[in-house]
Amino acid sequence: ITLTGGYEWKGRLVFGGAHTVTIKGDGIINADGKGSAITVNPGCTVILEGNVTIKGGSGQYVAHWPSTASYGHTVGGGVCVRVKEENDASYPDGKFIMRADENGKAPTITGNSAGAGGGIYVDSRSWGDNGEYQNNAELYIYAGKINGNTATADIRYVGNQSPRGYDGGGGGIWVNGVAVIDPTATNGGNIEIKDNISKTQVDLGGGGIYVNNPG
Repeated sequence: ITLTGGYEWKGRLVFGGAHTVTIKGDGIINADGKGSAITVNPGCTVILEGNVTIKGGSGQYVAHWPSTASYGHTVGGGVCVRVKEENDASYPDGKFIMRADENGKAPTITGNSAGAGGGIYVDSRSWGDNGEYQNNAELYIYAGKINGNTATADIRYVGNQSPRGYDGGGGGIWVNGVAVIDPTATNGGNIEIKDNISKTQVDLGGGGIYVNNPG
């Protein structure tokens, strides 16, 4: 997918299946508050490069977050990288790569919000009686900016869980799965993660990056 001349795409982009998709060029993907701007489903790799801005995302519901949450639990405002809902090794979990293009231009993820992972959410899921099996979505950041995103902390725990409060960190990035940040990699360059906000009342917050167990 190539954006040209500052073109603004309004709406969500959802990718899945055994595909590699590259989004590049010069333009904007604006989810306009209608969910995650980009969803990377299992089996798919999405590469974001060039002067492309991702904004206006509001996240999506992930079913395997705790059933004791009494309110909505949205994740991945800008980008939501998903895992398989079953223990099946025959195809990979989702993978998202953020990098510079051949001219050194790199993308920006800004102005997105969700309960957890306002800019990017990297999913995981444990299996087995003791959690011995693990599905991990993957995130690789080689260049780009993740600025001005918000974790709204819309997860409200009830029952016997303590402390009670509104949960959901990672204003810029929430990592449950695998994440690598490496500006020295091929197509690497300047990486900037700043001015992101977490509104959580429970965890430590992670305004820029929150790494959750088992991330």
